[in-house]
Amino acid sequence: MMRDKFSCRALLELGCYGLPALTFLSLWIPVVRHYYVPNPTITDGMLNAARWLPSDQVLEDLQAFYFFTPSRIHEAQLVETAQKLLKGEMDNLGFPGEKLGMPFDASDLDRLSGHWQLLLVNFAVPDILLDAYQVTGNEAFLSMARDVILGWALYERQAWLPGGYLWLDTAVAERILVLAKFWRFYRHHPAFDPEVAKIVLGLAVRSSRFLAKPTHYTFSSNHGIIQNLGLWHFCLAFPSLPHAEQYKQLALARMRDQMTFYLNEEGVILEHSAGYQKFGLQLIGMAFRYLSMLNLTSPEGWVQKYEQATAVYAHLRRPDSTLPMFGDTDGGQNPSGPPLVTPDMHGRAEGWQHESDWMPQQANSLYPVAGYSIWWNGLASWPAPERLTQTVVAWSHFPGHAHKHADEMSVLLWAGGQTWWTNVGYWAYDGLRRSRAISWDGSSAPHLLSEDARSARTTRLSAFGWSDDIAMIDLERDGPQRARFRRQVVYLQPNLWLVLDHFSGQGNARTTWTTAHNVSLSEGEIAGSYQLQANNIGSRLTTFILGSEGSQVKVMRGSLRPFAGWEVIGFKPQPASALVIEQPAQDAWSAVLWSWDNASAPRRHIAGKPYMADWKDADHWKIMLPIKPDFLEIRRDGTKVIAHQSSDGVSNLSLEITKAPDVTQKIRQIHSNYATTKDKYPKFRDKFESRLKITKILIVLFVLQELVFLVYRKAVKKSYLMVRLCNVVGWGTIGLWLNIAKFGI
Repeated sequence: MMRDKFSCRALLELGCYGLPALTFLSLWIPVVRHYYVPNPTITDGMLNAARWLPSDQVLEDLQAFYFFTPSRIHEAQLVETAQKLLKGEMDNLGFPGEKLGMPFDASDLDRLSGHWQLLLVNFAVPDILLDAYQVTGNEAFLSMARDVILGWALYERQAWLPGGYLWLDTAVAERILVLAKFWRFYRHHPAFDPEVAKIVLGLAVRSSRFLAKPTHYTFSSNHGIIQNLGLWHFCLAFPSLPHAEQYKQLALARMRDQMTFYLNEEGVILEHSAGYQKFGLQLIGMAFRYLSMLNLTSPEGWVQKYEQATAVYAHLRRPDSTLPMFGDTDGGQNPSGPPLVTPDMHGRAEGWQHESDWMPQQANSLYPVAGYSIWWNGLASWPAPERLTQTVVAWSHFPGHAHKHADEMSVLLWAGGQTWWTNVGYWAYDGLRRSRAISWDGSSAPHLLSEDARSARTTRLSAFGWSDDIAMIDLERDGPQRARFRRQVVYLQPNLWLVLDHFSGQGNARTTWTTAHNVSLSEGEIAGSYQLQANNIGSRLTTFILGSEGSQVKVMRGSLRPFAGWEVIGFKPQPASALVIEQPAQDAWSAVLWSWDNASAPRRHIAGKPYMADWKDADHWKIMLPIKPDFLEIRRDGTKVIAHQSSDGVSNLSLEITKAPDVTQKIRQIHSNYATTKDKYPKFRDKFESRLKITKILIVLFVLQELVFLVYRKAVKKSYLMVRLCNVVGWGTIGLWLNIAKFGI
């Protein structure tokens, strides 16, 4: 009997401490397992083969490959920057006063700013040092690059959990590129050390294993493309290392899956961003180069999609090399554009080239599946900007795809070499206000005042049309609270635009029109008008806002609460002016008119305040614009848009509107392809911060319970074992809840 009682007590005591321990372990074992890859053994045979395979020419060719903006600095600054990096100084890289622990300090992974952390894990430091070595032959640069890589390799293979962006998917791929560059210089160097070489090759193998691991595959965005390209780079640069042949086919299979929803048949990269159209074009061009070097044939349809994607980018790109800022697009310039390849019918491509003339193939383009329309006017004067205008309308929304902002039905205007109306652009992911920037107030899209960026909604193209004189598009969006938004955009060439919105549903509606940061906004000479003046050109844009009863217009600049009036240039938010329209969403309408006054182009000049002369519904309305010596009438009559002004010698300009094509099945197919790939490559989310917070709570809870039980056992004693048993059951319940409900293990 005593033995049985002792055994029960021992089991209870084991449960009292064992179950809490198991609960702690269950929180972190899945994370450790996710990030664990075995340390490879680099044999002498692998090492000797890697010193001669591939050829020096292949490694030299691979040096031209890069995923992000290359760290290659202008040669005049490169050596100075590298000299400073030898001492850990980052002044030349835009971080004055900051210092790195050289050759490697693990604390830098968390200590430095988010942007520099990304540069750090991308191996920007050894990359710059290697470029400086190539230019100067200074052995100090190669030696420090070697030591930086060694420090990283020794730390990385001993790490259990990620610090900073240590195992960020794209950074792991980028490191393979830098390792290949280092290997080119080091493998035949007089100071070659086999032990050092094995550590470097070991890091390359570990990196490839991270990229190949299914739960690390970021299939939903360009990150997955980069992971596959990184694997191909590994196969080319280190063909003698483990799994190189296997990774060729693995990357190709994953690319096949991803390309069914990443790039559609219209040639649009489905990442909701003009900037990522450019980036995707670069990545797919790289894919053709890798396939050629690996003697692999590209899958059917890729070449045609690539050619279409090039044409789409040409329609987006302006002569000043800027892009319309919808989604995560930066407002900076990119003079050279993405490097292009010319694949043959089998997808084989040799070399790169930069396009010198990006003139669009036609004035107007429509991508109904992807959800964009682009109108150009004045192409006969390309690339001189004085007479050129670009109007972009975006309504793309593919849930789960990357870089999405709440911006459906937004309109962006560029004219005469100047951005006039824009969206906020690429707000940094570690920026405090990113959640607001990617929501509705960061774009010119009409929305409910209380509408969340992730609201359930659908947007469809209803009708469109264009001629030599008029362009028109009609969109509808169903949102929360039974809200329905209708936006019609009419462009009367060459210098008049009308954006007509209609709202129905519950609550209040808001639309935020944001100027470029270098545009000043002031009240115009005509009552109710606003004057937009660019700092760098002589033209101006006059804006009129009309609205149904209850409409209010506010002028804001660089406001955080509410969020309005920002444009991101060079990844830095710049204050900009904004016109914010608010009105009840119960059968309300608003009309925004723009008149571009450009001395170098013929124009209609609005001489007085426009007004809504007749409003029946969204399909039947008439707006009058005072234009000397009489009026310009713009009206919609069902399926027609008509502009009438007798004094200009033209009785009527009429546009028959075309009903939009039914693209429902094509969109469903893209969604289906995405869902199939998602099931094929389940993503593990470490929820690191959440696990850490819960761990701290559980530690405090455990300490408190032990203090309580210590007092209870001495002071009360009664039913101590029963209370302890309940405590064991409680820990078991907590462990099950955390692993099933909270983290879905």
